[in-house]
Amino acid sequence: MPTKNPQRSKSIGTRRHERAIRGYVGSVESKLKPKKQGKRQKVLLECTVCHKSIERVFFGRAKKKIEIKR
Repeated sequence: MPTKNPQRSKSIGTRRHERAIRGYVGSVESKLKPKKQGKRQKVLLECTVCHKSIERVFFGRAKKKIEIKR
């Protein structure tokens, strides 16, 4: 099994870590959650005469479900 070599004391990662431990840097920011993209709202329209159905998209993208009153 390979053994770990000692860390280099002058490398940028080690120096950054040391500064964070000593308190020279402010509190560490958490990673932001990605903003999720809304779904495209579709409606199935039906012709009253020939009963042919057509699919149409409302507005583009929406965060909430769109309700249609009949």
